[in-house]
Formats: sequence, structure tokens, C-alpha cells
Amino acid sequence: YINNNLLLGHMYTTLLTIFIPVHNRQYYLTRAIAYYIEFLRSHKIKVIIGDSSKQPWSEKDKYPNLDYIYYGESNNLFKFFDIIHNKINTKYMLMIADDDFVLPNSILSCLDFLEHNNDYSAAYGEFLKFDSLSLKLTNLDYSRLQYYNALSSELPSNSARERILNFFDVENFFMQNHSIVRTSAMKRSVQIQFANNKAMHAYRFSDQQYAFSILIAGKVKALPILYCLRDNDRMLSKNTVPKDLKPELEFSDFIQRFLKSGQEYVNDLAKQDHISKEESSFYFGLAIQKLITGRKYKNRVGRDQYQNFKFPSDTTTNKLEISEIFKIIKKYQYLIPEYSEYKRNQTLRNKITTLLSKIQKRLLRF
Repeated sequence: YINNNLLLGHMYTTLLTIFIPVHNRQYYLTRAIAYYIEFLRSHKIKVIIGDSSKQPWSEKDKYPNLDYIYYGESNNLFKFFDIIHNKINTKYMLMIADDDFVLPNSILSCLDFLEHNNDYSAAYGEFLKFDSLSLKLTNLDYSRLQYYNALSSELPSNSARERILNFFDVENFFMQNHSIVRTSAMKRSVQIQFANNKAMHAYRFSDQQYAFSILIAGKVKALPILYCLRDNDRMLSKNTVPKDLKPELEFSDFIQRFLKSGQEYVNDLAKQDHISKEESSFYFGLAIQKLITGRKYKNRVGRDQYQNFKFPSDTTTNKLEISEIFKIIKKYQYLIPEYSEYKRNQTLRNKITTLLSKIQKRLLRF
């Protein structure tokens, strides 16, 4: 599904708020805003940046039309609740990670789809992963298998419990909270996550909790569009959140906490599907078990299922779009803390490669 007349997107963008959470990675925020700024200005989209870094963003005064809120480092988790629950009032929202690049035309296509399909709560397209330092796409097989399976299943069931079970299958896991989403579903999720003094909020599993509310609220659509490029270099963000602000929970801890404090999700599912709370709780138990199994085996994927499939990212237009995104990334590489070390190592590798090549040529002469 692609809307050929994207000018219609102008009438929908007033229904959208983009939320960009940031925590000690302002070098990513700088390049992200450089990518989005013209699109945001031309479509007059409301943007909220929630920053819980050690210091306020030095570039904030350059963009007076962006709603920049500085929370301070200790409020890393609170900013999600405050912005989603208290400050977003549009029909739809998009939570963009500071190291993501969501294509503007894809945003418009998703908005158009949701406006014409009220039984869907979220829409997205093909995700690709990349490395900021090497400027290459990474984990392509894994990303493509996920997207291929998402297109196949689409989570279209009218039964919310079936959508939740399908979502946590090994091959169908997607981060629904980075789709174009109906705001009401996200508000409901943070309301539950932060209830009782954040008793339910598990930092490691917040993505799955967002998915619970999104899937209960409606169907989820994977569109045949290149949607987003996501940075895959986890080392750049490692340890940016202090351990005392990032509770470490194992799967068993999450299950116990869910059984103790997550009954609101169970209640919502029971109400949506007109089933008993006991039956609803049983389905959530199955979903969590699938989550555990899926994470254990998520890297066991192959190419045989989609070798002859034409992906949106293969089109000439999207290849050019990927190239343009890489130009932005390259322009701001110097801001990344690890860039200098990476550059030195790359230079050393090139010298070694050149030396080995010369030695090989000399040996061949003999």
C-alpha cells in the first residue's frame, strides 16, 4: 500500500506529534534534526524533544520551533510518561529514537493508511539496520526475514489475543512503539507502566509493554514501503544510562512483576475480546513464554524464505534515499565519541592490507 498523492499528507500532519527521547547521546540528536528539519518545517509537524542528558543540548536555540524539554539525567524514565501522557494531544504519535531515520514519505503513507483504516492502531514498513562508523547496512538477513514475515502475517486478526500471540512468535517480533501509532494506545501503556510509583516499569521490557497496549487497541499493518534506518552499533549507547537509573531485570523477574502488577493489561484484553480475566491471563502467559523463546532463538534465521522477494529498499528511489541518509551520517561522524579511534584503526588496517599486498606481489615474482 503506497499513497501516490502524498500531498494529501499535508492534511494529516496536524494529527501527528513526533517525540524524540534523548539520553546522553546528543551527537545523534544533532544529525537527526539535520535530517528531519526541512520536512518538519514544510509540514508544520509538532515535535517534542525530551532530553535527560547530563547537560542541555547546545544546539537547541537554533531550532526555536521545536519543543525542547530538558529533564535532567535522573529523569530518564519519567520523561516518557510526562511527554506521552501529559504533552501529546494529537490523534497519532511517532516516537523516534535519536539514532533512527524514519523516511518522511513513509510517515505520510502510514498516516494516510491509518486515517482510512480505523481498526488499525499502528502502521510501519521495512526497517533496515546500519553502522554509524562503517556506513554500511548490517544484519540485513535478519531485518529482511523479520519484515518478510511481518508482511505475511500483518497481525490482522480481529482477536486481540491472537494478535498478541502472533506478535511474540520467534519470527514476527517488531518494535511497534516506533511505528506511527494511535496516541491513545501509547497513553494507556505509560499509564500502566508508571502506576503505583513505577512498580510495573521494567527498563529492559518497556518495548514489549508498549506492544501490549498497541495490539489490544487494534490491528498492526506492515506496509510495502522502506520505513526506517536504525543504528545497530550498540556499543555507542552502552553505559549511557547509569545502572541506578536502569533497573536490570531478568525474564523471570519480568514475569513475576507482570503477574503482580500488570493486571491492567489483562483487564484491557479481557474487555476488548469479551473473555474472562482468567482466560486473558492465560494468553498473556503464553505470549511471555513466546517472548522468552523468541529472544533465545532470534538469530537463527535463513535466507531461503525470501530470496526471490522484492524488498522496498531494493528500489532505485529508496537506494538513493539510503545514500542521502548516509551522507548525513558521514557529515556528523566527527561528533560520535568513538569516531577518532575507529578512524585510527581503519587507517592502520589499510596500511597492513597494503603492506600484505606488496609482499604477496613480491612473492609471486619469485
